Amino acid sequence: MNFKKEEVRNYISFLMDDALRPAAIVDLKGTIMYVNDSFREKVGTERTGYIQDFMNDQSIALWNEFSSQVNRTGRKTIEMEIKLTPDRVYLVKVQLMYFEKIQQIVVLFYVPQWGISVAEKAYFNAFRNAESFMVVVDSKGIIYDVNELHNDYFNLPRDYFVGQHFDVIVCLLSIDPKILSQNLKDIQVYGFAEKVIECEKVPGEVRHYSVTVFFDNETKMYLVRMKDCTENKVLEERLAHTGSLSALGELAASIAHEIRNPMTTLKGFTQLLKVTASEDSIRYISVIEEEIRRMESILGEMLLLSKPALKKETTFSLETLINDMIQLFYPKAIMEGITIVQKENSLEDTLIVGEADKIKQVLLNLFKNAFEAMSKNGVLTIGIEQDVIGQIVLTIADTGKGMNKNQINRAFVSFFTSKAKGTGLGLPFVLKVVEEHGGSVNVESEVGNGTTFILSFPSAIAHVQGKFFREDKALSS
Repeated sequence: MNFKKEEVRNYISFLMDDALRPAAIVDLKGTIMYVNDSFREKVGTERTGYIQDFMNDQSIALWNEFSSQVNRTGRKTIEMEIKLTPDRVYLVKVQLMYFEKIQQIVVLFYVPQWGISVAEKAYFNAFRNAESFMVVVDSKGIIYDVNELHNDYFNLPRDYFVGQHFDVIVCLLSIDPKILSQNLKDIQVYGFAEKVIECEKVPGEVRHYSVTVFFDNETKMYLVRMKDCTENKVLEERLAHTGSLSALGELAASIAHEIRNPMTTLKGFTQLLKVTASEDSIRYISVIEEEIRRMESILGEMLLLSKPALKKETTFSLETLINDMIQLFYPKAIMEGITIVQKENSLEDTLIVGEADKIKQVLLNLFKNAFEAMSKNGVLTIGIEQDVIGQIVLTIADTGKGMNKNQINRAFVSFFTSKAKGTGLGLPFVLKVVEEHGGSVNVESEVGNGTTFILSFPSAIAHVQGKFFREDKALSS
């Protein structure tokens, strides 16, 4: 029996000496029987009396509770305030394990919290709760720690990263090894490196990350900070888009007459040529006329996009405009085998304030896009309703080929198009007009499952109330 006790004791001693964490073996009264090297380093060999000597009153109460119930508890992890020196107290996570065979308790102190001063704890908390994803990597490339954003960025637990080589993150982000190699050179020269990388974690959804790596020469450790800057990139693109619209307006205004005059001349001469042309020549002239019409259409879209918003406002029914547009496209729908479904409208009125002609052009662009995206047996569904804040919401949904995330993000960028003969100006015009009317445009799409455009407009009542409120506020200020 004594041999078995000694065997257990030796086994526990071996585990403790092999452990990196400070550890001690104590009896049920708290007498320290054995400590490992890490414990001696932190506490000092002369202080090996009772475990209670290192605790405050609250921690002693927790210890007494555990030691009195060891037969039922067996093992427990608790937080204790430990006195390393008479005047310094630290919060430490402690794991208590009772071994009945030798009637002794193994006390393991959790390293990250051991001996952290108030200042050190502040840095530790800043690392844990940083708004960016943070990684600490040693000189061999092994991940030492990650902060709390590992789930937000990768939906993976901390254990997946800690102890693994940094390559696991490189693979998750699909980082080009050449970029990584260049960054390492910059770190060696400057002590840090910064790079914005693109990552497609989900097919069709491109995310942008700002990655900064710092090297601490004293500890030989790397701190990697990664921040999702996708929203900033989108904002930059929108600002660039706004700038392009402004430039486009100036360009369109300056060249409108220069383009229209020669086009008018060309149209006149093609009509004259038709009088004396042979049958074969007429076919070619018809192609020229078609291309001239297309040029006029492009110029018209450019001018519509660039014109400043007019303040000529009328109140009109959005539902009436939709009905007119359905009637306009009905023959085309029959010819192309497309079904138009109009959801039942339960609203008393769908009045909005603005320019009916511009909204007609918006509907024309969206209907045309939907038809071009669908083949035979496609379905175009139109619905109109009111949301919780009283806006009139129009949905136009098709069953076409759909768009991926990248196409959705760039749908309203001038000149971006996925169509062979598209101008890339239709949807920017839609967005511009809807926003001029105080509304918003959202897109929902999935490759192979169609696209839905959601247009929201302030109702006429809300528009008038808002106008009175602004005027009243202006008078009172």
